[in-house]
Amino acid sequence: MSRGEIDESVLAKLFQQPPRLSPRCLKVMELIPDLISIACPPDSTIPIAAPCFTDAIHTFNGARFALRESHAHHYWHTERRNPPDLLAANFFGVFFADDCALRAYAAGEHLSSAIIAMLGIRPETLPQKRRVSLQSKLANWLQKNNPKALITSKVKELGKSGDWQKVMEYRNRW
Repeated sequence: MSRGEIDESVLAKLFQQPPRLSPRCLKVMELIPDLISIACPPDSTIPIAAPCFTDAIHTFNGARFALRESHAHHYWHTERRNPPDLLAANFFGVFFADDCALRAYAAGEHLSSAIIAMLGIRPETLPQKRRVSLQSKLANWLQKNNPKALITSKVKELGKSGDWQKVMEYRNRW
């Protein structure tokens, strides 16, 4: 059973929205790989980055929506239903929380693909031992090959974020 309508003001009180994408990210959505490729050498991987960034943005927004729905369903089935339906609240809450974690991981993979394409990193140069995610391989490659770059510090910052680690632990248990 689905949930009913919930006022936006109530939804806003239920949980803190995850960060919104900056206007700069929205500009990425306008990039056209064919036009970018005109300005690049024929063997450039830079045009590949545009659809990877777009995929990361769409997937991140899907994760935001799933998180919102997890909270909304829990609220609907425990606070608005009479009598409350704890089974439905738990089912839909977990269903959308799972979806959020899976999409967050996928967004990280898309973003990693975009960074690899932008920097022209050859995939065979990424570390292979004991690493599954492209995110982890990229982070290690950047730390080894370009430790002082801004992108390296940002990738490290995300990887060390307590929130990101919790989401990845949840996803890995799933």
